[in-house]
Amino acid sequence: MQKLFTILALALAAFPQTPTGLAVLQATSKQVQLSWTGGQPAYVVERKPLGGVYSALPSNTDPATSTYTDSAIAPYETYTYRVRTRLSPTTLSDPSDEFTVGPPPTGLSLASPLNPAITAYSLTTPANFGARLRIALDSNGDPAIAYYIYSPQEDPAKSFVEFVSWNRVTYKWNTPRKVAMTGDMLGAPILARDAASNTWGVAYGKYGGNPRIALSRDNGDTWSDNDFLDCADSSCGAPALAMGAGKLHLAVLRSPEGVRYVTGSINEPASAWQSQLVPKPIGGFEAIGPVDLAVDSANQPAVAFWSNTDSYNLILGVWRPGQQTQIAMDTAGYQTDAPEVDLKFAGASARLLAVARRTEEFYNRYDQNLWLLRDLGGAFSVPQNLPTDGEVTLGVPSLAVGSAGQISVAATEVGGSGIDVRCGSMKLIDQPSESGPWQACSPIARDGQPFYDVNFPRVIYAPNDARYIIFTNTGADTQYPGVVVWRER
Repeated sequence: MQKLFTILALALAAFPQTPTGLAVLQATSKQVQLSWTGGQPAYVVERKPLGGVYSALPSNTDPATSTYTDSAIAPYETYTYRVRTRLSPTTLSDPSDEFTVGPPPTGLSLASPLNPAITAYSLTTPANFGARLRIALDSNGDPAIAYYIYSPQEDPAKSFVEFVSWNRVTYKWNTPRKVAMTGDMLGAPILARDAASNTWGVAYGKYGGNPRIALSRDNGDTWSDNDFLDCADSSCGAPALAMGAGKLHLAVLRSPEGVRYVTGSINEPASAWQSQLVPKPIGGFEAIGPVDLAVDSANQPAVAFWSNTDSYNLILGVWRPGQQTQIAMDTAGYQTDAPEVDLKFAGASARLLAVARRTEEFYNRYDQNLWLLRDLGGAFSVPQNLPTDGEVTLGVPSLAVGSAGQISVAATEVGGSGIDVRCGSMKLIDQPSESGPWQACSPIARDGQPFYDVNFPRVIYAPNDARYIIFTNTGADTQYPGVVVWRER
């Protein structure tokens, strides 16, 4: 009997045991760290790219700790890993379980689904769930999103902002986190991140209250929330926010005095931040908003805002600290009831996307409301009218600028005849090169499937110049009800 046990033990030893307990300890755009249950003399780690086949990685496993660090990765590639025990070059165990890591999948994914436990959401009212989206990138170049949820009890005091981000380790979207109870919010929750301190910020305004800034230093898990400007004797609008080099930059329309610029260290209390009044542009009578703010490649801020005059004409101004406000464009004497502006940078050069009426054709043709301006160094370019895919008017636009100056605009249909429209209701208007032709279409099919209604689109370029587009889909009978992300490649 002892001899039989010995033979069986030798036979089992000839068959290597399959590794167990494979786990991903860390997954970033620079490296992936794996661990598993050890005890065997040698292992082989195998990896395959998305859509590819497995190949063995260079052996650097430590049998004592059973870990492996893969630093030879492409930052925006998706990989699947598995491990085998190796007794000899030709004797390998069956593979372990697999783990997939990487950025969000290409195409569509659902970042924040409608909560089925909340039955009071009116899905045809986009202001209720996932409203007023904003997007920023984390340290891996993956998207994070802030959005507003209006109280399902229709009680403004119970409304709040949520934050959701992508997790490379689990290869899925994290559970949304509540940023702050906002009450009846003004404008959108503006999301930004300071790379130097890895601090997230969300700025928001409140009807009848002071503008506030919420900060998170643990990747969005917990948030602190504070006022940053006193509006007791005035009326404050929705704030704009940018962050960089350890500093916050905020701008708020504080009527009747004008636009207030507030800045300070992320590590200081709001009471220590500095505030100053932004000068009006020449000919400007009163700042009316909206206000936007961005930092350039050197983390230097600029503020863009609209001002009225003593006529129907409106002026769009751009201000940098220490300078006078520069006039970027006006409305050529035409009345515009709801102007908009989005400010971005190509290096140190500003780009502006404006929504305004500035031609007689505004009410005859439906493609005369989007205007792009480029900072030429001392002056802005003549406003360029952007195509809108047939006879449609686009609203709530979002501007993105790539590393080579390429431009994309995401917007949604808000009116028009629909004549000659080829693409879905969420438009992507882009100029692949700074001097090239414009294109206007959509990553979503014209028939809208699988979407019922698209709202609040935003676009951003990842560091590899692939685009992310986010939007809210308010259709309960679709595959993607909630906050949706589209990744280009």
